[in-house]
Amino acid sequence: MRMHALASASSSRGEKTFSASAKIVPRHVVKQQRKEHHHHRLKMKNNSCNRTYSSNSARDDYQRKMSAVRSFASSAAAASGENHRHHVSLINGSNRGIGLAFAKHLLETNNESIVGDKRANGTVIATCRNPDEAKDLHELREKFGTERLEILRIDVLDEKTIEAAAKLVSEKYGRLDCVINTAAVLHLPDRKMVPETSILRFDPEACVLSYRTNAIGPMLMTKHFSKLMLKTAEENDEGKPVPVIASLSARVSSISDNKLGGWYSYRGGKTALNQMTQTAHVEFSRKKNPIAMVLLHPGTVDTELSTPFKKNVPEGKLFTPEYSAGRMLEVLKDVTLKDSGKFYDYAGEEVAW
Repeated sequence: MRMHALASASSSRGEKTFSASAKIVPRHVVKQQRKEHHHHRLKMKNNSCNRTYSSNSARDDYQRKMSAVRSFASSAAAASGENHRHHVSLINGSNRGIGLAFAKHLLETNNESIVGDKRANGTVIATCRNPDEAKDLHELREKFGTERLEILRIDVLDEKTIEAAAKLVSEKYGRLDCVINTAAVLHLPDRKMVPETSILRFDPEACVLSYRTNAIGPMLMTKHFSKLMLKTAEENDEGKPVPVIASLSARVSSISDNKLGGWYSYRGGKTALNQMTQTAHVEFSRKKNPIAMVLLHPGTVDTELSTPFKKNVPEGKLFTPEYSAGRMLEVLKDVTLKDSGKFYDYAGEEVAW
């Protein structure tokens, strides 16, 4: 069932803004009320053509009724999402590591130099495979409330979860300004998946898992969320940041930069992500109101993904998730359509393909 929030008029400029206590109205009810409102207006208009008022009180009663009708029409428009103006970000893979750091930054910081003034105080949709076990996300939701943080299930290996989440976001929020794909896999416990140092260790099943997670997952996110983001781009007021889909790639995906070899599956999966992101950029660039597709290299970050390799990282080059996410948000806040189809590192430097 499609659900909508009724807005309250509180802006000094006459615009409608959403209150924390907004009522939820099913879409079928809104449609029925609109239909009744339309027939009521036609009836009142026809009657008024030949009406002679016996008293001022009758005229006043008629005017009060019409005022109520206009008030409902305004509320119905808000319920349909037409006045839903605040920024909405979705972080996929946000229960830990870099994804969790992105969510914290967007919720906690008022530093516009990091998130940009248009993203400050917006709604964050945090997704992960097992929301019930995402303790850190639930603590953030208790702190900031359900109006600021929504937790949804998405497993990039299960397209149905992505499709369901996209439907919910479209119905509940009516817009989506930013998607950041952070879910990735490099290795798994018990040596079920390891970065290959030799072709002799190449495992086809591990390679398929790398492609499904690191390349196909972000493309499925693009497939199901881009429709809403293109709608957002079309409805955006002048001066709003362009909607952007950002996927975390890695410098090891660069063919021209590959001088060390190894890591066949991970390199290949991320390189495939780069190519498909560029392809999506070409498609969206042909739209009247495009969205931006960008790739980000987070640097070497102190997470579970990099744990086995931290000892080889030069001093000062192993970043905390908070630092890396903050730097990448600085890059994203200035993204325009001219940046679409490009690959940037955490410092904003373009990475060669």
